[in-house]
Amino acid sequence: LIYRYLWSNNNTESGTFTGLDRREDLKLPGYPDDHLDSPYKLPWVKGEEHECVQNAMGIWSHFPGNQQTYAIDWNHNAGTDVLNSREGIITSLDQSIPNHDRRSANAIEVMALKTVPAGTAGALPGVEKGPSVGVAFKDTSIIPNGTLFPPYWDVNGNQWQLFPSDMPLHPSGCILGGAPPPAGGLPPGTMFQFLDAKHDRGMAGKAYPAGAKFDDGSTPIPAGVVFAPDVPSPPPKWAPMYRAGTMFTPWRANLSVIPFDLPSPTPATPYIAGFTTAAGDTFLDGAPIPPDLEMPIDCQATPAWLPKPHPVTPMYLKGTLFKKVAGSDYFNTGTEYVAADTPFPDAIPPADPEHPNAELSYQWCVPVVAVFVDYAHALAGFTSVPKATYDKTVTPAVVRPLVPPEKRVADPYEPDHPLTDVFGTADPDEILGRYVPQGRVIMLSGDTGISAYNHMHQDVGPKSQGTGTWRDRQHTDSSLDEGFTLTFPFVFADVKHTVDNGFREAPMRDGIPHAMTWYISQNERNGP
Repeated sequence: LIYRYLWSNNNTESGTFTGLDRREDLKLPGYPDDHLDSPYKLPWVKGEEHECVQNAMGIWSHFPGNQQTYAIDWNHNAGTDVLNSREGIITSLDQSIPNHDRRSANAIEVMALKTVPAGTAGALPGVEKGPSVGVAFKDTSIIPNGTLFPPYWDVNGNQWQLFPSDMPLHPSGCILGGAPPPAGGLPPGTMFQFLDAKHDRGMAGKAYPAGAKFDDGSTPIPAGVVFAPDVPSPPPKWAPMYRAGTMFTPWRANLSVIPFDLPSPTPATPYIAGFTTAAGDTFLDGAPIPPDLEMPIDCQATPAWLPKPHPVTPMYLKGTLFKKVAGSDYFNTGTEYVAADTPFPDAIPPADPEHPNAELSYQWCVPVVAVFVDYAHALAGFTSVPKATYDKTVTPAVVRPLVPPEKRVADPYEPDHPLTDVFGTADPDEILGRYVPQGRVIMLSGDTGISAYNHMHQDVGPKSQGTGTWRDRQHTDSSLDEGFTLTFPFVFADVKHTVDNGFREAPMRDGIPHAMTWYISQNERNGP
């Protein structure tokens, strides 16, 4: 432990370390230079002080093998209010694990979503989807005509696998065009940004200078595009291109064989031509689509609720033919088609005896569409402790509304200490999809899961915990279905090191928490 602390604790190579064994060519871009404009603030009430008990690459559990390289642990008494660090939408929730239970950890997750005024450059407009017959908000209220949602869907109208059901939003997370917004909703004209390019530190795309050619040596690479960072150099002509500025994250392939649905769509036409936009067409955020490129046919922007391609839509050389992949989420970019010559592995390589836990060699990078902030080790039934109980006949236990004369079994640890009624309901359907501003109480600290003491775990990554691990699809051999999640480096606007922290901490870089160091929050409480 002493050796680990001296040589690995917080050693993230300045935020470029990924922990992807055998892929040292893939690096994150590092911590932002300036932490003061970070969208993250410490997750407790302004003026209070808490200790960081484990930092990035912490010696207890924050290392690549646990997929928690950039996670932070904060020392909290059980029942402490946890404030939202960054505004967004609640995408995952688990409060069913009884207190002191080490099987798993209660947690809540917020997908980062910045709301900005109408007309903001680079922002995405609200889009209309519905109302469908019989479809309601998660709180069961009816979706009014003209309701606009942040654009969670790709150009084909498919979700980005962020939510467990078709209509995820609470009324607080939508806008109502041409009429007063619902209670707690967003103002008409609100626009949205899912990523902060300065602080959401995905892998940068691979760009080429003017005059560069594809691997055939004669075809010029179009201007203003990037390739995924793991695409060979020079890139093959089948490689998908993305608009400049796109960030990427690994998507690990665990299949021994990846079959194709060929011929498609009919035996006479096994290959499909792409979709070409008109001259002057733009992406959803108003940026121009590069000329002389096309998209897979299922990216044709026809759904009324998303009339233009999303900024992460893949693009190919004009004239590229496509074939359908069995398992449409293989590339997770909202398309079921890939270029006809795209190669896939025939078999998983043998284990590397020197790296038995190494990542598989076959690993594709895909665009980052959003980041998710995870808060874990929560108190049982934290969304409304007075209204929560557990049904012991169900495995695993589920939270349900209290039915008198049953008594609450959630242990608040300190009976005389009043606990915040965080959401006033124990029903997840009334919580998932809510918009939560920075500073809102979203959780109560506890000790569920593998937890040596009461603390709150926090990390940021490109995949929702509510929809499983990073994987393409289930393999018949479950031993190969291992999944992978990459956490991202991030900094806090209110983490500051001074001599008040001690002479060891005084010269440390602001924004990045260090273990055994206390920090004072500047996060203004914003409800409930």
